[in-house]
Amino acid sequence: MASSLNKSKLFNYISENIYSIILVFFCLFVIFPFVFLTQYNVPGASDDLLHGWFKADKSYFDGIWSWYSGGYNGRFANAFFMQIPGRFFLNVWFGKVFPLFLVSTLLLSIFFLFQAYSKKSSVRNNLFFSTILISFYLAITPDIHQFYWFSGATVYVLPAIFYFFFLGMQIRAIETNLSVWQVILNILLLFFIIGSNENWMIIGFITSVLFFINPILLKKRPSKGQIWILVFTVIFVLLVVFAPGTTFRMTMEGAETENADLFASLGLAAFNIFGLLENWFLNWGSIIAMFGLLVIVSHDSKQNNVLSPFSNKFMFYLLFILIFAGIFIIMFSLGHFLPLRVRGVVPTFFTCTIILIFLIRRLGQNEKLKSKITFFSRKSGLFILSIGMLLIFSSSSNVKNAYIDIFSGNAKEAAEQSIWVQNYIKNSSEQELYIPQLNRKTLTLYTFYIPENPNGWYHWSTAIYFKKKIITTDYNYTLDEFIRIKSNPNGVLINSESNFCSISDFLISDITKKDLPKIRVKANVYEISPESEAMLVFESDPLWKGFFINEIKDDEGNIDFTWDFPLDSTFNTDILKVYLFNSNNDIVLVKPISGAIIQ
Repeated sequence: MASSLNKSKLFNYISENIYSIILVFFCLFVIFPFVFLTQYNVPGASDDLLHGWFKADKSYFDGIWSWYSGGYNGRFANAFFMQIPGRFFLNVWFGKVFPLFLVSTLLLSIFFLFQAYSKKSSVRNNLFFSTILISFYLAITPDIHQFYWFSGATVYVLPAIFYFFFLGMQIRAIETNLSVWQVILNILLLFFIIGSNENWMIIGFITSVLFFINPILLKKRPSKGQIWILVFTVIFVLLVVFAPGTTFRMTMEGAETENADLFASLGLAAFNIFGLLENWFLNWGSIIAMFGLLVIVSHDSKQNNVLSPFSNKFMFYLLFILIFAGIFIIMFSLGHFLPLRVRGVVPTFFTCTIILIFLIRRLGQNEKLKSKITFFSRKSGLFILSIGMLLIFSSSSNVKNAYIDIFSGNAKEAAEQSIWVQNYIKNSSEQELYIPQLNRKTLTLYTFYIPENPNGWYHWSTAIYFKKKIITTDYNYTLDEFIRIKSNPNGVLINSESNFCSISDFLISDITKKDLPKIRVKANVYEISPESEAMLVFESDPLWKGFFINEIKDDEGNIDFTWDFPLDSTFNTDILKVYLFNSNNDIVLVKPISGAIIQ
């Protein structure tokens, strides 16, 4: 009886929450591949290797100061992460753990923000919508690589996490005064937000100013805490703008691009606003999802409007302001030929999504609008939201590429190749290394690769990190062939470039001392195609005698071949050469030859 009641309760629960369950399933389907791929994330992207040795000879804080005073850019907060002693962010274990940390803390920060803004909503409800939002981020974010690439994550994702915590704390402080410790924490968060990236600098500054003027619009005085937060916000912005690295970067890149062009940057920023909105929000999936969310919110109980001084129209304009400012600052500092510098607009994307959700929640509480959509139930809203999110997820190239990397085996093989090559470079005693290009790359992860241009910055950065004189690309062998060769360090390679490999030289006078002398060759060979021209050759001018390896080896690749030396021959040299020869493009890998000996 009890079992029947439990089954009935379970059935009723599933029936009542069917669309919520479907939505959670969709979200888990999106999140899963990005979590699964973390096991194949191998550190070694270009910027990571650069930071692996840059200023490593200095102490931690000396390195940070050197970075700021003479570095490549003014992102001072980035130095706090990239100057970590020991540079453990280049360890394989870190590459697997760090993306999981990012996804988890991003979810936590979004949940914290929703809890601050929607105090009357249940924890389960806020966690539910936080999961939907992080799924949307993973599916639509302009550059998913940043979740796996430490240098990129510290510039784009970590500041997003800090920003959502900062935003949540500021919203909570609207109705209560900030304590001293809360003010210090907010200032610390702004330090890492503003000092991480030019876009985040703009977003952090605008947000801080808005919360400062919020009480003024309510005809109240800003608290001392908000005044201190604004003061430090201005200081941090000035530290970025007037950093020697900022000037250096603009000057250096200005030699190749048309940066610092005010009017061109303003015009292109305005021109590209609608393009970004269309890619992110003005598509059928996002529009349907937003309408479904509006229906759901309209059925929630009336909540305090914590941002009441700012009208809906103002928040709508804020979307355009943030997109415009984000594009402008990148184009002005790096050159307006890169108006859609993808990673540069990631902060804008994160922030605009949050603003849009705030706006939808406010609209959903509008009595006039609520009266027009009352015939849609909350369950209908969840169904509409499910349809919208399904359209978004199904059209996501990020999700598609992640599953391709998993099922094609590209991610697994790329990780194995990256680890093998890095270990080979680290363990090699040679100072000049020529490594074949990795032949497996993924669509989602950054993979280590050998620089093709010996004069490029990545080339010398990689060489310095691994303490080598030169590391560059060699196209004579495929990576698989190279691994087979280096995995058998005592072996001999014969290919179309080397053409032959000498095994043994014999004095003919030593050979003829024996009656009926024989030359015996023992070896083990690999990777010979059926049409191979590889031969075992005996040569002493004018004698040239070749035997096809395919004809003298057994099924296991072993050669134990004896050749009768022609005593009655006349030679123009005193040396008999015994070697392997290959006139075709086939590769012959020969394990240690036990000898070409006289018998």
